[in-house]
Amino acid sequence: MYSYLPMPKRIPASVLESIFAGEAPRVLPLGLGEVSRNEHGILSYRWTAPCEALGSLWLWIKDNEIVLGTDSFHTHVDRHAYEVRIRNPSIIVLPQTIVLAAIKTAASIMNADVAFSIDYDPAGRPVGYGMSPKDVLNPRRDGSVQLDAESTRFWDWFGELKAI
Repeated sequence: MYSYLPMPKRIPASVLESIFAGEAPRVLPLGLGEVSRNEHGILSYRWTAPCEALGSLWLWIKDNEIVLGTDSFHTHVDRHAYEVRIRNPSIIVLPQTIVLAAIKTAASIMNADVAFSIDYDPAGRPVGYGMSPKDVLNPRRDGSVQLDAESTRFWDWFGELKAI
């Protein structure tokens, strides 16, 4: 008979911070970013993007999750995130799985492997925001997919995209 451990209700931020401190320097340019802790004790990292439209990439380490955000989009990396669920982590490796998925997402953004989009209505007002791996938009990534700048604009870490 198998006995399953219940999932923890709370993963303390300190656990995620400790794992992040050990793993992130191998992948992320920590020396190029700013590090701070707010009045609520949340540790954050910020890297200024070369693309003005993105602003900065923020990474906040909180209880149970790591949040990644730019000026136009944010995502939560926690036990419910697709990148974590597909690994089906045990209770023991769940914190490390969350941290590694967040690091991979941050690296993908800074390596320009991710496109951010804003959808506009006919009057030019933003009506939707998105984030997608470029491979989903064009698996060949050969510039053959022209992007419709009238209704949707796309950016990556380095600037606006006209084709992928």
